[in-house]
Amino acid sequence: MSTVTEVSTLLRLSPTPFIFINDLTSPRLTTNSLINDLDAQDVHTARIDGVVCFTPRLFFDTVINALTRWKPTWEDGCANWSPSELHTTKRYNDSFDAFLHGLKDVHTHLTQENQNPTKMVLIVENPERLKEGMPEVLVPLTRLRELLKLDISVVFVSAQRWEDIKPPLGAALDPYYIDLGIPTKDAIMKQISASFTDHLWRIPSSSSSPTPYHPAFQPLYAQYLSLVYDICHTFTDDPSEIGYIAAARWPGFVKPILDGYSQRLQEADPDENIELEVPSVEFIMRLTRHFKPSLNTALEQLFTRQTNATDWAAANEPNEDVLDQILGLPPSSPTKSRHVATDDEGMDDDELPSLQSSPTRPRSERIRNLQSQNPTFADYALPLFSSNAASSSTAPVALSSALPRMSRFVLVAAFLASMNPIKSDLRLFGRGLDGKKRRRRVVRTKKAPKPISGPVKIPQRYLGPSPFSLDRMIAILGALLEEHDVPDDDEMPEEFTIPGEYTDMETRRVGVYASITQLTNMRLLVRTTPLDKLDGPPMYKTGPGVASSYEDVSAMAKGLGITLGDLIWEREN
Repeated sequence: MSTVTEVSTLLRLSPTPFIFINDLTSPRLTTNSLINDLDAQDVHTARIDGVVCFTPRLFFDTVINALTRWKPTWEDGCANWSPSELHTTKRYNDSFDAFLHGLKDVHTHLTQENQNPTKMVLIVENPERLKEGMPEVLVPLTRLRELLKLDISVVFVSAQRWEDIKPPLGAALDPYYIDLGIPTKDAIMKQISASFTDHLWRIPSSSSSPTPYHPAFQPLYAQYLSLVYDICHTFTDDPSEIGYIAAARWPGFVKPILDGYSQRLQEADPDENIELEVPSVEFIMRLTRHFKPSLNTALEQLFTRQTNATDWAAANEPNEDVLDQILGLPPSSPTKSRHVATDDEGMDDDELPSLQSSPTRPRSERIRNLQSQNPTFADYALPLFSSNAASSSTAPVALSSALPRMSRFVLVAAFLASMNPIKSDLRLFGRGLDGKKRRRRVVRTKKAPKPISGPVKIPQRYLGPSPFSLDRMIAILGALLEEHDVPDDDEMPEEFTIPGEYTDMETRRVGVYASITQLTNMRLLVRTTPLDKLDGPPMYKTGPGVASSYEDVSAMAKGLGITLGDLIWEREN
């Protein structure tokens, strides 16, 4: 039995004059659950928000009208509730004493209406606002049963502790204190599913046109909620906020699966019965990797209420070729695709065969079919994120075909910054005053013989990528552009007379930083410092898979005229 159910049972069986519930994560959801449980037990409740009821008159009128289920209307002159036997409207908001008389009249009215004793509960949300705006009301509320001599209880639900709210001098009654604590991940996910999705799974969904809330997606939705929670729990544990973000992205998250199912229906025979199935684990991992950056964007915009969920979902709806992008395949319609533009080294449109993809069809089978149809397409169709070295070694030009030229230079610079120590930068990329590249002369000294036993130093490229600063990567990028991409003397603009001046201007362009952002969204680069960190430059490292593979990056660098082996630091010291 949950804590909220225990509180409602306590209020029904053994009413407590004053209860304080401390909920650090979701006081609003706790209030809603408590009201629903009490209403189901025929207990008359009144919900008062300390933010909305910022004056005593608003507070008193809200309590009286809520207990009697009275809604003021414009036709009646927006009059508040009054006993039916009185022909004139009685005012219960002039003072706290008049408010007490109003509660007695409400109790008498409800008892006569129900033909049995009536229990009343006042649930105050955000009671800390009462201390700021109406401190004279706080103490009488805690002693409301003592003043009325009636069966009435007061419940405060707040994210702050009672010690920060209680009036001085000990005038208020000590509450029955309940601390809900911070819920676990499983409890939050269960609460989100119960609060936001149970009614949606009952929406009818035909087999020919399934909706994002088809019952077959329930196991996938649990994994999706886990992903959303892992992204949002650093900033909030409120199930309502996490569920709000999850609801905004879910239709776009399952759109590739629905597109693949629609393609299968078009390819199948009219009499063939094809069921909607959850895709393989490999495809779910690709789906998660593709939509994870958009979940970060949703957190930044929806949690701060810069926009609403409906407008955000419409503005960030996946394009028609999202399934091909997730599978690492070329877009079937270049005019409708938002895929990154390729350079002259990419393939022509007539070389790309028409593809019919399906998330439930093994990807290896589709690649073999493409290779048999067009051998030149084999390298292009391989994914940007290889899972092992064997598969990545057969794709030397996958990145060359999928990335612009500047993005490839940035990726090579990031690989060198991630695999080389900082002390090697000057020796590998340093230049003299005349602009010519010079390597520092190595001073050979006689070293003491090393012991035979001891730990062996492993090169960094075998240990994995290490973080590097953005400034260091930009400096290495400038050295690579100066060496391999600088214009000839005849093509160099006249205003650039100092060696390296043109390259320095090129590395400071907005397009370079846009390429870095694009590579980060593609998980080819991974930012290791949080976005809200202001001290120091941002830190990055190369992403998993192809971006950290020496063979793949070396093949891509070869297409740019760079010999990667000459720029890798292999010394022990």
